Amino acid sequence: PFVKSGLNWIWLQAQLMAGTGRAPKIVLNYSFGDYADRHDGFGMLDADFQRRLTKGEFALISLPTGNSYLTSTHAVFEGKELKKANGDRSITLRVQPDDKVPTFTEFWVRTSTAGSKTAVSVKATTPSGVVSGGRLVSLGDYEELVINGDVIARIYYQKDAPKYLVPGGPAPALSKITLAIMPTRQERAGLGEADHGAWELQFKGGAALADTDQLEIWVERGDTPSGIPTRGRQAYLEHPNFQWRDDEGRPIMVDDPKCPIKRFGTISSILNAEAPLGVAGYRFLDQRMSDFSSASSPDVPAAGGAPLQPTLAAVAEYSASRPGVLAAGTYSGTVRGARGTSSAAPLMVREAVKIFHAAQAKAPGSAVNFKAELTAQVLPNPPDVYRAGAGLHPANYDPTPGR
Repeated sequence: PFVKSGLNWIWLQAQLMAGTGRAPKIVLNYSFGDYADRHDGFGMLDADFQRRLTKGEFALISLPTGNSYLTSTHAVFEGKELKKANGDRSITLRVQPDDKVPTFTEFWVRTSTAGSKTAVSVKATTPSGVVSGGRLVSLGDYEELVINGDVIARIYYQKDAPKYLVPGGPAPALSKITLAIMPTRQERAGLGEADHGAWELQFKGGAALADTDQLEIWVERGDTPSGIPTRGRQAYLEHPNFQWRDDEGRPIMVDDPKCPIKRFGTISSILNAEAPLGVAGYRFLDQRMSDFSSASSPDVPAAGGAPLQPTLAAVAEYSASRPGVLAAGTYSGTVRGARGTSSAAPLMVREAVKIFHAAQAKAPGSAVNFKAELTAQVLPNPPDVYRAGAGLHPANYDPTPGR
């Protein structure tokens, strides 16, 4: 709601600045993203961005793809496996010690029969051996895990059926189960602390689950308390078939089809509508994709039904040995390092403004399709479409601003 209110304020101020009878061209960068949500184009911000762009309220909204490619925070289980007695039906959630904020994990059941009865049951076992009953059956059911009289976790069964305005809607209803775990370190005495370590999660498919349905798991991006850096407090998933690095210590960049933990399909939860500009990140010096830059997947459809890819990739870091890029403050001129696809997305807004002024100088009043113009500027021979979209954009990046 706060983001939508901010967009309303930007739109109103632009109208007031433009004056009567003039339609302002608003280009916006929103450099933030979450891991967990619907991931089908019908989430709250997905739908809002899509509506504003299709109505012409904004000319361009640039969004980062995210930095979760190697975070091990996403997994997918097939319905046929969950229904087998000897199928692969379990995964480990590694909850960090000294975590001062709750850990949320969402289990989305992508099925055509989302209703009042759950298609998948989830049983959680804490590191100290406390076991949930796996008894979530009907909409609204929840279970509590208790240690020494303190509730340290709850599991909810919910149904996500958006009531807000959705272009191309109404949005399909999806079943969602949420595991909410208390902090593993409390700031105040007397509050229960959850176990840190390996939380074992087991699943079982019900009669409403088809073989082709999927259970998608998302560990939500960890919140950062005011003044406290994250520094490794992000929870993540583990599985016997998952290998993060090879024998020489290099990150493995492809998925194992036998492992439910996925690198592909990690695109930000607010970048699943078709109209926004999705910006991935690459390295300036060798023009390779940044290891952290999130990717889409052919298994995750957008609202229009087709798999959604990033639109393009922009510079997110200088080189493998010099991570990040230098950025200068708009008013202060102070130079600092920045890293991630949130640093790449603003570059495309700057390029869009340059495109607009060039078009107006050539033909005043002419219409500009920013997304098409930016895509037309990418370098030839693009990398994987699910990581870089149309390709690498050669934005005029200066690694030493001010010189």
